[in-house]
Amino acid sequence: MEVKNKIIYSIQAGLFLAVAFPPFPLFFMAYIGFIPLFFVLKDSYDNKTKSYGNAKYIYITFFIYHVLSNWWISTLQENSDIYLFFAGIALDFIHPLFFLFPFAILYLVKKIVGFEKAVWTFPLIFTFFEYLHSLGDLGYPWLSLAYTQFNNFLWLQILDIQSIYGGTLLICFMNVLIYKLVLQIKRKTPELILEKKLTKHKATNLAIKEVFKIKVNQIYFVLIWMMLVLPIIYGWFRVKEYNFDENMVNNDEHLNVALVQPNINPWKKWENTSMEQVDILYAITDSLLKNDYPIDLVVFPETAIPIINYNVNMDLQLSFFDDILLKNNAALLTGISRIYIYGKDETPDITSKIVGDNFIAHYNSAILYDTKNETQIYDKMRLTPLAERFPFIDYLPFMKDLLVWSVGVSGWAVGEKLETMSLIKNNDTIKIGTIICIESIHPAHIRSLVNKGANILAVITNDSWYDGSYGPFQHNLMSMARAIEHRRYVVRCANSGITCFISPTGKTITKAYQYQAAGISASIPLIDENELTIYAKTGDILPLLCILVCIIYVAVVRIKIG
Repeated sequence: MEVKNKIIYSIQAGLFLAVAFPPFPLFFMAYIGFIPLFFVLKDSYDNKTKSYGNAKYIYITFFIYHVLSNWWISTLQENSDIYLFFAGIALDFIHPLFFLFPFAILYLVKKIVGFEKAVWTFPLIFTFFEYLHSLGDLGYPWLSLAYTQFNNFLWLQILDIQSIYGGTLLICFMNVLIYKLVLQIKRKTPELILEKKLTKHKATNLAIKEVFKIKVNQIYFVLIWMMLVLPIIYGWFRVKEYNFDENMVNNDEHLNVALVQPNINPWKKWENTSMEQVDILYAITDSLLKNDYPIDLVVFPETAIPIINYNVNMDLQLSFFDDILLKNNAALLTGISRIYIYGKDETPDITSKIVGDNFIAHYNSAILYDTKNETQIYDKMRLTPLAERFPFIDYLPFMKDLLVWSVGVSGWAVGEKLETMSLIKNNDTIKIGTIICIESIHPAHIRSLVNKGANILAVITNDSWYDGSYGPFQHNLMSMARAIEHRRYVVRCANSGITCFISPTGKTITKAYQYQAAGISASIPLIDENELTIYAKTGDILPLLCILVCIIYVAVVRIKIG
């Protein structure tokens, strides 16, 4: 295969994967997305091309996949910070490098067992890679393959078995099976599993092999259809089980929630207009609470309360909301820029700043403010790489000055404790799993909240940095995935949208119009804390099993051919 043809194949693979990713509707293209790359790698193996020769083709594929799916990160808009633009451009070029890892492992396997046998391990390797890609300071599982199936609603319900990793494994196996099926059709002398002579008569042997070849093709075809149809059947039953019916609301087993979408300019919110923003939040809240519909909990978005003063941001005194909360017997869950002053015996976070004689840190926090009970605090633990905290800054302290925004807080401290928040209703305790922004893309993080007893999940985010792009749309889909994985209702509140209520099937119950100041409310069923999905019970066991099975497979095949 000529170099130009390999480049064309690499571009094809990138385009196939990109048009399968939301908001593009062609989810089925994910089933053939890797096949052009397989042909490139096979040709390189047949011609004994060195491994680094393939790196550029793999990079081309995932550069296209990333840019077409995540171009919105580096958009320049009115008032936007130039830092965001350059950080997005850097991500465009750096992120595709991560995808070289699974193919480097595939190359090592290929050297041991040959490419045709090694390709069967690709789904196992790639699933394990996606898991690794979600860990640590550089964790960014935004482009996980399972997200391509959001327009395949019933199929997507399998996420409650083994999260997005289960979906990725099936998609990768479909790629391998279709690739093998294409090879069977293309070859003049088809690959046959049966190689030993069964009789002494040559003609009889050929006839038997031909029959067996047809059976191999049929097996591939049947397996592909099983991977498509069985999840849909499973999804049909699960959707029926968790069908939301607003006419069957039982107030004792529901939480009445109001979501406030202030639609405040994210670049101007940190200026000296903080109390004007509080007035906007108050006005929308007041209009919602004036209705006859009872409200138990009001939710504001991420950092809805910016830097106002020490009384608000350090002591967490939100007295300006007391009157409407008391009058309606409601609590408030809001994002806030929390200020923390370290004591003399405490070790300050690397991002802390010296003010007078003290070290002061800022936390991207959520608080449950209840006029009758003690205020509960959750500090964001999974910070956005480069945007909120420089990766590995604890080991590279000299890098902290590189992360400097012209607005707001440039470096946030990391939260240390993951806990649910408790809300009392009719003497019953309701546990809320609070999730801040990018934490919603990490299945294991949400699983920890569910296993701590969360009856309902609350996602608060900004998302207005990317107005007009489909970034907020993609981010919302990931909240839907978390709802399916754990079969919990999700209340999602964003500064400018998408603000919505999500059922355990990932279906949107109701939502506010984007880019408008608005408020919506709904009565949301509470799922019993003991009602856990398979994924919630087992955790990320699948990726670990994948790499274990891969090692065993390679060892067995090597022994046989050795």
